Amino acid sequence: MTPPIKDLKYVAIIMHGWSGSGKSTFVEQNRTTSVHDLKDLDVVASADEFFYDELGNYNFREDMLERVHSLCLSKFELAIVNGIHRVWLDNTNCTTWESEPYEQFARTHNYDVIHVFCTGNFRNYEEGTEPQYIKKQKINFEMHWRNIIE
Repeated sequence: MTPPIKDLKYVAIIMHGWSGSGKSTFVEQNRTTSVHDLKDLDVVASADEFFYDELGNYNFREDMLERVHSLCLSKFELAIVNGIHRVWLDNTNCTTWESEPYEQFARTHNYDVIHVFCTGNFRNYEEGTEPQYIKKQKINFEMHWRNIIE
């Protein structure tokens, strides 16, 4: 029997699923937020966090995607280099190439990797996420991950 995620050490948890599929909710329900040793405090890397302004408003800008994903990868890598026990990647990762650099970096640093696939339809995605964008995410997800999650 696998121990709860909160009890694992040196693990990268990579979330997969379209916007509104339950990824962030799963992360919030399973990450560690109160500890005595800072290395036990989970780090969550998410591209979405870089679209929030100082007032907490979400402002998605497609022209910023490349920069935002670079910042997200840097945060993920820094957490691993600093020996944080559990590092979460909370992005859509609807295609294999999106999560590949994260998985390779984690494995290179002797972290175990867990993939979590979310397939709900909760409509709790950020304001401004276009329905056609989510439809494209679902199609990509099906094409790349169907054989793994069935």
